[in-house]
Amino acid sequence: MIMSQVKQCITHQCYLSRYFSDLTKESVSHFSLEFILLAPAYLISTDIQTGFPYLQVSYRQALDQFIKEQLRLYIDKHPYQEKEELPYIADFLKELNARLDLYFSSQNELDFDSYALNLSLQLNR
Repeated sequence: MIMSQVKQCITHQCYLSRYFSDLTKESVSHFSLEFILLAPAYLISTDIQTGFPYLQVSYRQALDQFIKEQLRLYIDKHPYQEKEELPYIADFLKELNARLDLYFSSQNELDFDSYALNLSLQLNR
C-alpha cells in the first residue's frame, strides 16, 4: 500500500458551549463534540509547543463551521423554549448523525469514525 493512502487516527474537538448559549440564551457549562477521524499523514500537523498532533487548520475550521451551522439550523427549526437541555441536545444529535454521513461522503481525504458528546449542565436554577 502506498504510504500516502494510509490513514491515521486523529481527534478533533468542536466546542459549542458559547455558540449554544449565544443562540438560545441558555447557559451550558460545557458542550462539545470530540470527533475521531481517519486522515492521511499530510493532513496531520504537530503543535510545536506541546508536540501533540492535530488536524490541519482548514479542515478543523470547515468541520467546526459545518457543525455550528447544523446547530443554528436546528435551533431555527426547533426554537429552544426553556426545555430540558439533555433531550433537546439528544434530538439535535439525531439530526446531526444523518448530516454527518453526507458531509464526510463529500470529503475525499477524511473518514469519519465516531464522535463523543461532552456535556456539563448547570443544576442550580
